[in-house]
Amino acid sequence: MIIIIKKYQCIAAKILTAMLIAACFSAHVFAEDFNLITIASGDSIGDEFCHLATGHGDFNGDGYEDILVGAPGGGESGYAKMFFGSASFDTIPDLVFYGETDSLVYSSLFGSSCAFAGDVNGDGFDDILIGAPEHCIWGLCTGRAYLYYGNDTYDSDPDLIFYGEGLWYRMGLNVSGVGDINNDSYDDWLILSVNTYPTGRIYLYFGSEQPDNIYDVCFVGESYYDVMGFYKPFLGDVNNDGFDDMLLGSASYETYTVTAEIHLGGATIDTVADLLINNSLPDHYFSELAGAGDINNDGYCDWILGQYREATLIYFGSDTLDNVSDLTIVPEPPCDVLGASSACGDIDGDGISDILLKGAIDDGNFTGQVLGFLGGGNLDNQYDYFFDTGISHQNLGNYLTVSDINGDSICEVIAGAYQRESSTHWGPGQIFILSTQLIPSVEITEKNVPQDFRVTSHPNPFNPSTTFSFTLPEAVQVSLTVYDIGGRLVGTLVDGYRNAGTYQTEFHAEGLASGVYLYHLSAGEHRTTGKMALMK
Repeated sequence: MIIIIKKYQCIAAKILTAMLIAACFSAHVFAEDFNLITIASGDSIGDEFCHLATGHGDFNGDGYEDILVGAPGGGESGYAKMFFGSASFDTIPDLVFYGETDSLVYSSLFGSSCAFAGDVNGDGFDDILIGAPEHCIWGLCTGRAYLYYGNDTYDSDPDLIFYGEGLWYRMGLNVSGVGDINNDSYDDWLILSVNTYPTGRIYLYFGSEQPDNIYDVCFVGESYYDVMGFYKPFLGDVNNDGFDDMLLGSASYETYTVTAEIHLGGATIDTVADLLINNSLPDHYFSELAGAGDINNDGYCDWILGQYREATLIYFGSDTLDNVSDLTIVPEPPCDVLGASSACGDIDGDGISDILLKGAIDDGNFTGQVLGFLGGGNLDNQYDYFFDTGISHQNLGNYLTVSDINGDSICEVIAGAYQRESSTHWGPGQIFILSTQLIPSVEITEKNVPQDFRVTSHPNPFNPSTTFSFTLPEAVQVSLTVYDIGGRLVGTLVDGYRNAGTYQTEFHAEGLASGVYLYHLSAGEHRTTGKMALMK
């Protein structure tokens, strides 16, 4: 299926209403509210359109940072959508990347991990990585990851493919850029692979004028059940030696603990950690390991360790690093769970990095919250900005990132939400674009929004295939089916939730006899039936 236009989400009105109600009764009195700029949704129920790319970058080289969102549950094998930043940002995807759909390939969870990798080949465009950890052929799952070079030609074909080394290696379980850790003027990147009998492997690739898919350094768990991994490993330069550094993790299945590992950049890279930070609370393991930028504005980059359901620990960079946290952020009303995800960037335009954290209320409703902490000399453990929807099972903030999509030197905040609409029903997934600024909302151009329900087939008569085009003025559950003249079902072309927009899908009739066929569109309360003729 080819999605032509997806301009807005009708459920936004419901969300805004819930937000207004929640605001009347919320307990937060210490912070300003983030401004909601716009919302974008996945195409269908269960897409999980919320897997935000880590890092940020300008894929098409137009001077505006872009947004990349993966939807591993969408389509046949997952997809990822790229939204180019601009002075007048909209929610129509500019590029769509699809997982492989060979007849031998099962759903690969393409898009479950995404990242801006920086400029790995030195061509002036930022590049991206997308993982497909469940890529299988005939049930033999090794996983794959894909590198796409930035370009201004709307090219969505991968330039390099990375393959798992063995069965169930789950190559691409996570991907990330790590800056230029060997200071050769090319950005470098990581790909995570975790196999069934876990030790876990992290592959480090050095950028170059002609990158390849052969790793340069491999980090492996020390013992059978020590699993190497990472969340958001890009740190920047934490010791101010001119090399970017990275933050990895090692999890023990025997002790159920996670150890954070700082690996300093240099002309040569080894696999020995330069600083270890052990989890002091086995019941509250590190659930987030991420760079924080230079949040105290001292010239050294800092990092975050999130203790699941407990607290977030902030460590300041320096010439001599240590494993003692410099600031502890604990949950405060209306949030009583903290530490599951984070992001960093300048969200208020003062030139200093700020941090974003996911918060939650431990009441079983899984709403999710976004908390913003402003960096600088007055950095403290009280949040300065706040956002939630008040909608149960939204799971807002499971994924967080920032991007200066409108080029004003102030980062917008992007929060992903699984949109689990009930305990058993998954929505298509959403992203919320937030800002600390009172800027105009994304313009909705009426000419791009269909005004009515409509379905056509062309060509008609046809042989051997025809293309259906249908329009939806609102987001609804859609079914598009084909019957023979006797009323027998021939095929179901569409069956799922769709946002407002114009869609196309093909109908192939190679195995059918000539004659008249009926097509039926059911969209919410709307019903349309038409005829078409197959002439062989």
